[in-house]
Amino acid sequence: MRKAADAPGLEYGIEIEVAPSYANLRLAWFSGAFGEDDMGIMDSLTRLPRLSVGDPSEFNSVVTIVTNDLRSIVGVEALDTEIQVLF
Repeated sequence: MRKAADAPGLEYGIEIEVAPSYANLRLAWFSGAFGEDDMGIMDSLTRLPRLSVGDPSEFNSVVTIVTNDLRSIVGVEALDTEIQVLF
């Protein structure tokens, strides 16, 4: 979208809402060779704080913030390292 608008440094806002509809939403994170590490259940509507997304160099921190917010909601400890987004 940024390239099409010829504005690679344009700042966007992102709002995320998770709404389990008929059943609880199960969240799981996978890492390493052994599969699931941590799991949690979301059982109600959740709105995460609005985030600013600027330059693509910020994508790693934005994804890490969203992931840690979701982990916090389901009672799982936050990651202590930043997630790397690969393009």
